[in-house]
Amino acid sequence: MFDWSGQSLLDNLWKSLTALLQDWIAQHPLAAWLLAHPLWLLAAVLLALFLFAGLLRAVAGLTERFWLLLLKLPILLAEGIWWMSWRLLRPFLPASKPPPANRLSEVLARLEALHQEEYELRQELQALLSGRAKQD
Repeated sequence: MFDWSGQSLLDNLWKSLTALLQDWIAQHPLAAWLLAHPLWLLAAVLLALFLFAGLLRAVAGLTERFWLLLLKLPILLAEGIWWMSWRLLRPFLPASKPPPANRLSEVLARLEALHQEEYELRQELQALLSGRAKQD
């Protein structure tokens, strides 16, 4: 009935696998040509690997940017709500008042007095330095 010997079982398995492979190669002549030219096959495999690596890098960069945006989203939303509420409430908030005119005149008078004192001190320093130069 059945021949359970190991050799014939392996032979049958080998024949079925090679028949499948031969059918596939017959349907794909480019694969047969690549199998006949191993250098071109190596070049094609290397090109495919480089393209696949580039695709993986692109996907990794895209997912990294997505996760960073997802993590920043609550902060961006809070900032947007803050600025929108600030713009909406600005007309109702009291405006900052400019300093009164009398305070401005006080500050200007004090600056003028300081400028005059600085001028007098420079004159005195120049007189001291010129007197010292005469003594030497």
